[in-house]
Amino acid sequence: MTRVEVDREICIGMGMCEGFSAVFRVGDSGTVDIGDTTDVDLPVLRRAVAACPTGALRLVDETPTAP
Repeated sequence: MTRVEVDREICIGMGMCEGFSAVFRVGDSGTVDIGDTTDVDLPVLRRAVAACPTGALRLVDETPTAP
């Protein structure tokens, strides 16, 4: 499973990611809040991450590795 993380230190709340999926929302804090991305297609997540003007978003692969 892949999820998205935000670096709140560099997020400026432009909201570019909001245009790709409703799971992204700029909150009252002025930075993006990320909801459950389980049902969001990976290409959509990739485009949202790539659209971030400050690079505050990143994809994290949580696929378990075999022992």
